[in-house]
Amino acid sequence: MANPRSYHTVVVSAHCPVSLEQNRQRMLQFQVENSETTRLADLAYTTNAPRMHHSLRAVYSGASVQDIIDGLRKDLNKTVTSQEKPAGKSPVVFIFTGQGAHYAGMGADLFRSSPPFRATVSSLQRVCAAQGFPPFVHLISDPDTAIETTTAAQIHLALITLEIALVDLWKTWGVHP
Repeated sequence: MANPRSYHTVVVSAHCPVSLEQNRQRMLQFQVENSETTRLADLAYTTNAPRMHHSLRAVYSGASVQDIIDGLRKDLNKTVTSQEKPAGKSPVVFIFTGQGAHYAGMGADLFRSSPPFRATVSSLQRVCAAQGFPPFVHLISDPDTAIETTTAAQIHLALITLEIALVDLWKTWGVHP
């Protein structure tokens, strides 16, 4: 299955400013030397998913490896400073994409497998129906939905419902913003 994302995030981190500078330089050198064979989705996954990041971070977003290279080059001309922060747990922040990130069945696996997620989606559908809004659960739960036949209202309702249901699900797992 092709990756539906058009933009990806690449993270470089380190314990101190000197190390961050060196890590960014190494990342830039590697990407310049391997830009023809590097898949952006793989690079983003490698720098994000399996890692615990250090306290200093540089984050790059782009639609191509060249975008990441350009961001690294731009940042390497800046000075990195470190601000001491008290040790402790980092706050959790929930961030969601804006409109345009929808696709049919965008929450189908969770809708099928997670009772708390499904309950929130169903509850919000009932609230919206009582207010006269069109049905939208099929956009979340059915990957075979013909997305081109849906209205903007249905898409917006599905996206915000998906986001609220995810927050509620994460809270059941003990993750709080």
